[in-house]
Amino acid sequence: MKLKGDQNSATLFELRPDHFLIDAKFQGYKLSLETLPVYVVPIECQIDHAAPTDDQYSLQHVKLAALNNHIFPDPWNPSSVYIVDHNWIIYKIGATQEKAGQLSKIWTIPANGSKQPGRFNITMIFPDDGHAVIADGCGTIYILETNSRNSEADTNWKVVFHQELFASKKNFQFIILDSILYQEGTTHMDILLLRIDERAEWKEFLEFHQDKYLSSSEHPFVSVLEWITLAQDESKVWSLESKRCLVGRSGVDYATIEPNGTALYLASDDPYYFAYDSKNPVQLSNAIEAGGDSTSESDKSDYVWFQNGTQIRLWFRLPEESKKFDFTIDISANDIHIEYKKQVMLSGKLFDSVKPDESNWTLESGKYVIQNITIIIKMSYFDFYLYSLYRYYFM
Repeated sequence: MKLKGDQNSATLFELRPDHFLIDAKFQGYKLSLETLPVYVVPIECQIDHAAPTDDQYSLQHVKLAALNNHIFPDPWNPSSVYIVDHNWIIYKIGATQEKAGQLSKIWTIPANGSKQPGRFNITMIFPDDGHAVIADGCGTIYILETNSRNSEADTNWKVVFHQELFASKKNFQFIILDSILYQEGTTHMDILLLRIDERAEWKEFLEFHQDKYLSSSEHPFVSVLEWITLAQDESKVWSLESKRCLVGRSGVDYATIEPNGTALYLASDDPYYFAYDSKNPVQLSNAIEAGGDSTSESDKSDYVWFQNGTQIRLWFRLPEESKKFDFTIDISANDIHIEYKKQVMLSGKLFDSVKPDESNWTLESGKYVIQNITIIIKMSYFDFYLYSLYRYYFM
């Protein structure tokens, strides 16, 4: 789904294959026999790792831990990666095509005496070639000026902003999912954070959203996305400009901020809801389900299809009690028309002519009642336009 900066502009995008990109003659990939260079760099220090506690048992916690990697790549300098040891010292490891570099000490994260049980793993991300954003897993975020990270003397990192963001909350730990830097009058930095909260902390909000996603008592935790924006003034001082917050039942599979800071892309099993926006206050009476589908019911289809160089296959989901005589299926050279109990399921013109005499369909009991409607075509590639699509809902 794509979430605009304005919570009332949340839009669900259904990802569908673009058949214009399908190569009907594709035969498969060829395995390259060229050897890949492998470099081994001895690391004497112990890598920092935060183990979950007995209270962090939910699927949300598991998914959050799975998003973490103890090796932090630098997209602006692909020849280098970073690690953090158990003393919270950041090291850089560089490599070239000829050899691997040495382990270089870069910066030490202030511990602040906060390495308590239940903390999250440290996360680090690079929004551009001159900044790093670090979360210590204990509730504090750091923004650092790194200058050029391409040089071997990459040790001049300087803290330009740090803050305990959720100190007043019981579950204040968080990780970083994404960060971007962009210009909008002044320099802005958006940072996307993820934390796990107990349902009791969101009692009023959950009571409003009485639906199967957020009201389930089987899920004692909720996932909270914190989308914060910082601005840099003329003196190059960073300050917190705005906060947005979204709440969902399931964990996050993928989330990223659009490069210009106007939208958030989120993939999750269940919908997320805007709970707070410092720029555009959220009214519970107008709260928007982030997963809400913006298309009308008549625009949704209840079929899936597959195409290769010689045929198209369509599968329809229908009630298990469906019988063969419930269907009227007409396939002509240029049209297709399918009815179920005298209701049109699919009707439209084909882009090019097909072979109706060689087309067939079968009906099987199970989750897909019409198992195959296979259309054999003359051409090696074509487009398939359909009109008047209807969706059916069955319990």
